[in-house]
Amino acid sequence: MISFKRHNTTVLVFFLVAIALLFYRCWLLFEFGFKYTDSDQSIMWLGTRDYSEGNFYEPRFYGQSYNSMLESLLAVPLYKLGVPLHKALPIITTFLTLVPYFILAGITFKKKSQTTAIVLLTIPFFLSPNYDLITCLSRGFVTGIAVSSVALVALYRTEGKLIFLISGLFMVIGYSVNPNSILLSLPCLLFIFLNNLKNKNFYRYQSIGIGIGVIIHLWISSFYTTHPKNVVHGMEMEYSWTYLKEGISHLDRYFNDLTPFLWNNGWLVIAIPLIFTTFFYLKKQFKFALVALSMPFLFLLIFGVSKVHDGVDSIFFSYSRMFLAVPILFVLLVSFITIRSKAIVTFVLCLMVVFFWKKVEIVDQMEKNITEQGYVVSALKTNYLYNECAEIKQISLLHKIDLIIINDHNLYDFYNYGCPACMDFFPKTIRPLNERRTWRL
Repeated sequence: MISFKRHNTTVLVFFLVAIALLFYRCWLLFEFGFKYTDSDQSIMWLGTRDYSEGNFYEPRFYGQSYNSMLESLLAVPLYKLGVPLHKALPIITTFLTLVPYFILAGITFKKKSQTTAIVLLTIPFFLSPNYDLITCLSRGFVTGIAVSSVALVALYRTEGKLIFLISGLFMVIGYSVNPNSILLSLPCLLFIFLNNLKNKNFYRYQSIGIGIGVIIHLWISSFYTTHPKNVVHGMEMEYSWTYLKEGISHLDRYFNDLTPFLWNNGWLVIAIPLIFTTFFYLKKQFKFALVALSMPFLFLLIFGVSKVHDGVDSIFFSYSRMFLAVPILFVLLVSFITIRSKAIVTFVLCLMVVFFWKKVEIVDQMEKNITEQGYVVSALKTNYLYNECAEIKQISLLHKIDLIIINDHNLYDFYNYGCPACMDFFPKTIRPLNERRTWRL
């Protein structure tokens, strides 16, 4: 009977922490996600409207041979139910952001330790407010990580052919959706490999899954090989030691938004896995130690890729967007530990409450990032955009205008893509100098 009561208490605490996390992210939507948008999100809006009408023009982000509009696609049911675009898309993005945390917590709860699972769900509360803001933006930043996180179901499996196949498939599909997911997939693959060294079914079915994923990825990519004019914004991938040294010299630029507890101390992203490596080595848990050790080397290796350095000091085009899988890896490392002490869990829960209230600072962070944004992506309040679109529509109806040609304006993407998305019977728009809808040209 005592054991049953303890089990019930643990389950209750687990669900209460999960509800608290959902509550916080919902609050964040109302305080930020629904209030603000940016020029790239306006393209996502249009994607949702196009998909809802059965129009699928290209497989990736409009005008690009990389990234995806998965958020636009998943937002269609909400949009069909009457949820406005500026709400439907951030809701989907928030859901995708939380998927890896809940998958890892669920697996840990079932396969390893219920108390550890509780601790895992508290980790998002300890992350930087900027991380929370970045993961509210419907820009394809979190989609690949969410898709790849499905592969986590194979973590503690040594049997199950379908599980291995699915794991390999979703790792590759996640990479195809957004390459930043590779930071999650590779350590995950390493652990599954170490856990199944002599398992023939693992090699066979994981390879089949990866192979199917590669075929799908190449099939999608072939669209842009046969339709090169659809690539308005290409992604040139170059690897250089110069880029590698640049990244290592400016760790804070890339990792400040991702550090738990001690925000704005990017070097901790390298130090934390090394601390876990030492801990697991001393415990003679060599599989865990090897996975932890691989992480900082993987982070540093990624710095050599040119695309990683494409960013500004703004949440709307943050350098950190390339490393958003890092907090998930910290959760993975904690999941390897079996926490039995009630005192530790109680302390972590108390700390969670403190950080919960501390995140009120997010409002100041939000205002700062709106007013001090970079020049690559423009941002503004959604109600301002709706008012602008309504005014343009009224003028167009008054003068019987059926086509708006946009040459140069600081809100050109909002007018070109956002207005036709959020306004019924809005005139056709086109921006000839840089039109992502190449089919419109």
